[in-house]
Amino acid sequence: MKHYSECATRLEFRGDHPPSREEVDRHVADLAAAGVEATWHSAVDYESRPLFPSKAFPDHHPQASLEAFHYLIRRVHELGLPIMSWYALNAGGGMLRSHPEWQIEVMPHPKPADPDKVRRHACYNSPYGELLPKFCVEVVTEVGFDGLWFDGAVYGLHSNDGGNPGCVCERCRARFKCDTGHALPDRVDWDSRVFKEWIRWRYDVFMGIWKSIIDAVHAVRPEAPIAFNNYRRRVPSGHCWQTGIPMRRLGWKMVSAGEIDLFTGQADAQVKYYNAFGCSQGTETWRALCDHWNMWVPDLETLPVLQTVLGCISAGGVASCGVGVKLSLVKDVLRKMQEAAAPRMAFLGGETVEYAAVVASQQTMDFAGRDDPISVWDQLHGANELCRHAHLQTSWIFDDHLAEGGEALRRYPVILLGDMACVSDQQAQKLEDYVRSGGVLVACDRAGTLDEWGERRSRGALDDLLGIASRSEGHGQPTLHVLDPTLRAAAGVFVSFQAPHLIATPTRDATILANCIEVIDRRMPAWELLEDRRGGASTVAASPGLWRRTVGKGTVIYCCIDLFGGYLAAPTVQIMRLVKQVLTAAAMPRVTLDGPMAVTVNTRRQPNGRLAVHLHNAPGSLHSHVVCSRGYGLYTPGEVNPVLDLKLRLHGMTAKRAESPITGQSFRITGGTVVALPRLDLHDVVLITV
Repeated sequence: MKHYSECATRLEFRGDHPPSREEVDRHVADLAAAGVEATWHSAVDYESRPLFPSKAFPDHHPQASLEAFHYLIRRVHELGLPIMSWYALNAGGGMLRSHPEWQIEVMPHPKPADPDKVRRHACYNSPYGELLPKFCVEVVTEVGFDGLWFDGAVYGLHSNDGGNPGCVCERCRARFKCDTGHALPDRVDWDSRVFKEWIRWRYDVFMGIWKSIIDAVHAVRPEAPIAFNNYRRRVPSGHCWQTGIPMRRLGWKMVSAGEIDLFTGQADAQVKYYNAFGCSQGTETWRALCDHWNMWVPDLETLPVLQTVLGCISAGGVASCGVGVKLSLVKDVLRKMQEAAAPRMAFLGGETVEYAAVVASQQTMDFAGRDDPISVWDQLHGANELCRHAHLQTSWIFDDHLAEGGEALRRYPVILLGDMACVSDQQAQKLEDYVRSGGVLVACDRAGTLDEWGERRSRGALDDLLGIASRSEGHGQPTLHVLDPTLRAAAGVFVSFQAPHLIATPTRDATILANCIEVIDRRMPAWELLEDRRGGASTVAASPGLWRRTVGKGTVIYCCIDLFGGYLAAPTVQIMRLVKQVLTAAAMPRVTLDGPMAVTVNTRRQPNGRLAVHLHNAPGSLHSHVVCSRGYGLYTPGEVNPVLDLKLRLHGMTAKRAESPITGQSFRITGGTVVALPRLDLHDVVLITV
């Protein structure tokens, strides 16, 4: 039987009662017909009461049965499938019947909490937190599940709108006072340093809960897979500090899991974000098997599902899925998922051939983006999207990567800092060391203007490094007037944005690549007055908008415009070509592609030394995170046409052989550096011996 982390398809299936033999037999037959490689089943009902006679959580379902689950697990194992137990981490509804005093207390943010939801959630600092690891051990020993999949793994209410943050009960107040010496805040107060310390304290407490479960389970089942659903992700509510989930390296033996909802185009960015947590049991993200959240209908369109599967594998992760209670209705789609994923799993791992690191800054999201976290997510996803369209390899890194510096940064030729406002003195010094040793740093707009707590600096922490003499507020819409001849050839004379910007003055040693012109157009209130006086749109004097500066052996690139958030909001080919030319002139990637923007490229070095280049034909990616979508999905209907005559180019390497392990086709190599691919349908892996 494969370990869960090796399984190509993973199916969520729950239940609110102990399964009968008839139900198990029918379910196992459907699993066999679908061909999936791993599955989940709930060990609790929808009120989180155990469906077996638990010693840790004795308030169990009235029909609780160990025999029922032993039969279920034995039958699933007979198919050769591992089976995980689903559980919502703090949904202790069963225990709270007996111990209502263990109930969570939440802050009224952004509005008072639903009392019914509060009654179903327990506080981790109550005895519930001590019993939880014991319950998890029962699940993998007494019941016999192979591992655990934790849904709703948040420090607050399990809710798709972000939920109210917790907990502020008397136990939490006592622990916070003991740990910090401060009284726990009663309300959201961004002017209070203690409130900000509480946010960080919650991260540490909550990760202690995750780690206690991992340690307890692995003490009795060392290889048991454990997945925590990371709710901190880009959704309309912006999910950030309220979840209690930090953005930091964990490095634990667990599955870094999440939910892609119906945002098929987010697969590349989301998998790389979860990979940054550094967890050794792999990365996965969940998608509902439905169209437009029509759950659970049988007329499911297959192509968006397959694009999710292939997008995840290209980036180094696996797509899991859920089908409700009618598995038989979608078994054909599951079979197609399996057929697409299984032959590519051998090339899921490997060491990324690094190029650009996208900095996902928790401190910036929490303290600078506190009222609008989605804008920070947009900058991160915008950076990833722009690089996808430019065929530039990305990975994601966190604040602690910057604070560590050294090899944690040097492995990336380029760091995309973007509009990271909150930068500590330590991080600023490590970034300068990185540049001086030969790295390329790209920053824009308000980067470094706040400290790590979100407090305004009198002078930006990175201004000396970036060559910024002064900054002032910008007005109107920014357009770059390109001065550099090479950039003009790539992107044209003018490149416009719908994005925030500043007026910046560079130091004398900066090379100006483009000036920024502020345009007042008819969408702005001032336009009506200007129309009569000046005959329409008005421009103000140009100022330096994009420049390059050499520092030691490396390069800094600064733009006064929010490049990446602006790209996500209003992407244009000119923006992509401008940024691609600036980056590749400063540091050439090891692998590039001659081909359309629709093709995503990810390259990983296999243990045998060969390069595995994943090519994913994903049209429509210009709008995979489109701002006009306010729901929990962006459906991608339509068709995918083959892409012809692609060329992979190697830089600093010589190709000896190139072939597809998927189709068996060998590819022509020209000059030892150009690999010609005559046709790409949906996805291929090009194995290159160098």
